[in-house]
Amino acid sequence: MAFIEQMGQFLLNHWMLSSALLMILILLFIEDAYSKTAGGKLSPQGLTQLVNSGQAVLVDIRDTESFTKGHLVGAINIPQPAVMQNVDKLKKSATAGNKSLVLIDHTGNQAPLVATKLRKHNLRIHCLHGGIASWREAGLPLTSLRVADKVKTKDKIKGKIKDKI
Repeated sequence: MAFIEQMGQFLLNHWMLSSALLMILILLFIEDAYSKTAGGKLSPQGLTQLVNSGQAVLVDIRDTESFTKGHLVGAINIPQPAVMQNVDKLKKSATAGNKSLVLIDHTGNQAPLVATKLRKHNLRIHCLHGGIASWREAGLPLTSLRVADKVKTKDKIKGKIKDKI
């Protein structure tokens, strides 16, 4: 009982310090809850390991033009506005191989928002932390469509989506 009394006395005497500690704990709890809801964040190295293990379906949610300029090998392009229209196809692709969806955007800001929506459909989702910018910064390879292919980009990407999904 002496400990509880001492703790109470400490909290009263150092109320500002105690309040700051409480706020930090609350913020950590909120951040932890948000990261679990939004999907796990993968570093470029973590994504490489997941891809090499064959447990990932890469979904680039950037616009078609950005995708054609450079994307991860094997990624399919479903621009962010169209993701929710393709939930059934994504679900089929992920569950067929017991794989996780990995969302890739420009800087890692939009993918967690899309992941939150997709999690409602019971999908395992990860996001590339820092987006394609972190991938480039790590010096990892990207591929792009050749100039001749860019004329028919939209048709080819639609075909890739159908083939992959």
